[in-house]
Amino acid sequence: PVAGTLSGTTEACIAGTTTFSSTEAGGSWSSANTAIATINASTGLITGVAAGTVTMTYTVSGTGGCPDATATRDVTITAPPVAGTLSGTQEACIAGTTTFSSTEAGGSWSSADITIATINSSTGLITGVAAGTVTMTYTISGTGGCPDATATRDVTITAPPTAGTLSGTQEACIAGTTTFSSTEAGGSWSSANTSIATINASTGLITGVAAGTVTMTYTVSGTGGCPDATATRDVTITAPPVAGTLSGTQEACIAGTTTFSSTEAGGSWSSANTAIATINASTGLITGVAAGTVTMTYTVSGTGGCPDATATRDVTITAPPTAGTLSGTTEACIAGTTTFSSTEAGGSWSSADISIATINSSTGLITGVAAGTVT
Repeated sequence: PVAGTLSGTTEACIAGTTTFSSTEAGGSWSSANTAIATINASTGLITGVAAGTVTMTYTVSGTGGCPDATATRDVTITAPPVAGTLSGTQEACIAGTTTFSSTEAGGSWSSADITIATINSSTGLITGVAAGTVTMTYTISGTGGCPDATATRDVTITAPPTAGTLSGTQEACIAGTTTFSSTEAGGSWSSANTSIATINASTGLITGVAAGTVTMTYTVSGTGGCPDATATRDVTITAPPVAGTLSGTQEACIAGTTTFSSTEAGGSWSSANTAIATINASTGLITGVAAGTVTMTYTVSGTGGCPDATATRDVTITAPPTAGTLSGTTEACIAGTTTFSSTEAGGSWSSADISIATINSSTGLITGVAAGTVT
C-alpha cells in the first residue's frame, strides 16, 4: 500500500483546529503527542492542546503480507496572544494628552474615532481633538493560526474652560467699592494683595484697603484633565482727598472784603448765595454784596473713584452805618452855646479844634471858646 501525499495547514492555535488529508483514502490518523495536539483518526481534524510541534502519522494498513504504509506531517500548536491589562488616565483636555499602556508589550494602539482623539500606535500617547468619549483598542497580532488579541479602554475628551472677558470699574477709593464681573459664570475671584484691596470670591465686590494697584484674578476650574482657566484685571485704589482746615475773618461790610484759606491747596471756593457775598474760586477773596450770613464751601476734587472732599465756613456781611443829616444853628458867641443834632441816633460828637469850640459828645451842645470857624 501507499500512504499518499499529505496536505493541510501545519499550524493551529491552542483550542483551534486544522485538518490534514492524504491523496490515498482508507488510512487512519494518529498523533505522536496528544498532550500537544489530538487528531481524529478518520477525518484528520487536528485540535490544539498545548504549545509545541507534534508529528501526525497517516497509516494505510498492508494486506496479503504487505507491511503498513505510513506518511507523516508535523503541526505546530501556538499559544494564543493576550492583549494584557490596560491602564492610563481616562480623561484629557482638547489638545491635551494622556497615555494608555498594557501589561503586554508588542501590540499596537488604534482609536475608534480620530475626530475625538488620536493615539500613537506604538507609544499609546492620546491627544484630545474634540469633546466626547472614544474607545481605544490595543491589538496584539496572532501567529501560528491564532487570531489577534484585543483589549479596549475608553477615554473622555473635555473642552477646556474659559475665564471669559472681565469688566468693571478699575478704580476705587480707600473703603470704597467697585465690582468686577466675567462673561463666564461659575468661577471665583482672588486678590493678588489683600493689603491693597479685597475681593469677594463669588460676587467680585472689591473693597479698597490702601492706596495702590492690585491684580484681581478670575479662575474657572478645569475638569476632565483640563487645567484651570484664568483672566486678570487690575484695580487702582486711591486715598480720598481732604479739604483741610479753613480760616479767615468771618465778617465783612457790604462792598468790603475778607479772605478765606485752607491748609490744603488745589481746591476751589464757592458761595452758597452770591446775592449776599461772592468768593473768588481760586484766591478765596470774599466781597460783601448784601447784609446776611452765607456759607462758603471749599472743594478738593476726588480722583480714582473717590468723592470730592468739602469743608465750609460762614461769613457775615454787614450793612455800613450812616451818620444821618445834621442840623442846628451854625454860629454862636464866645461863651455862648448852640446845639447840633442828627437824624441818626447813637453816634458821638467831636470838635476838630476845641480851642475855638467844644461839643458835648452825646448831646451835641456846642460852647464857643474863641473866635473862629471849626468843624
